[in-house]
Amino acid sequence: MVGEMDPTTAIEDEVRSWVTRHWDPAADLIQWRTLLTESGWGCPSWPQDWYGRGLPLSADAAVKKVFGELGAVGVAAGVSMYLVAPTLLEWGDEEQKRRFLRPILTGEHKWWQLFSEPGAGSDLAGLNTRAERDGDEWIITGQKVWNSGAHKADYGILLARTDPELPKHQGISYFAIPMQQEGVEVRPLRQMNKHSSFNEVFNIKDFLRFFMGYFFIIFSFLKLHNIKQFAVSFSNYDPITNKIPNFGLIYPFIELILGTLFLLNFFSLFINFATIVILLPQTYGIYKKLMKKEKILCACLGTSFEIPLSKLTIIENLTMCSMATIMIIIYFNSSL
Repeated sequence: MVGEMDPTTAIEDEVRSWVTRHWDPAADLIQWRTLLTESGWGCPSWPQDWYGRGLPLSADAAVKKVFGELGAVGVAAGVSMYLVAPTLLEWGDEEQKRRFLRPILTGEHKWWQLFSEPGAGSDLAGLNTRAERDGDEWIITGQKVWNSGAHKADYGILLARTDPELPKHQGISYFAIPMQQEGVEVRPLRQMNKHSSFNEVFNIKDFLRFFMGYFFIIFSFLKLHNIKQFAVSFSNYDPITNKIPNFGLIYPFIELILGTLFLLNFFSLFINFATIVILLPQTYGIYKKLMKKEKILCACLGTSFEIPLSKLTIIENLTMCSMATIMIIIYFNSSL
């Protein structure tokens, strides 16, 4: 009596026959993977509607075994396959599956994970990256780190906090984001072996915002150290004090408020315009003093650390104005 053939053996025989007929080591990799994807043998356990054959999960191991025996290349591997594709199959809508699954299998799209942060590694509940809804889009601000291969990625899977009011293990959402877009900056991390396998990923808007926030706050406290002396020196080169008496006495508080708003990401457009309106006039005033070769001491560090105004002061102010201008441009571009 002849028993029935083991299902796994039958799958192996069938895929061995298919690979033997179609595999060409000299073929273009994308073309081969496209053919493999369309056949359903790349991921046989996937649904038939989405490049699979609807077979049991054990079929994947059987197919992998045969591919290894014949030296044939399978579908693409990595984060795309073991994190992104299963998520899309389980939770993605029809449009997302149609858009992403095929290029994941062929390797045309490379994906990398954006989970860890400088202050949140294994404990993802401590993440600080935020995503805020803006019409039909999400605006993401924050920084990720230890992102292997991010410099080569087409897309990233990112975790961000969408509801800060909920307990820290809740209110976190999973995003698929294009890596090649304005506002995303990838910086390689140099290793001891001089390679750069890991990266840190910034939102450039967030980087500028934090830089300007800390700049204003630090310098506001330096000026508050001896506010009366600062106000006297400030009135010698700031044109606004000609219109507003004692402006130097309130200026450190204005800087403190601006710095706080930058860090909290409130009133973005207003505070960037305010930065330009405040810094440009005093930059012009400093320039005029330098052209007349007048020596004016800026007392922002108190009586024992008076610093003469210099071209460096002009460069600092113009740099801040340039950053504010970039932030304004980013703001209006993201609103289009």
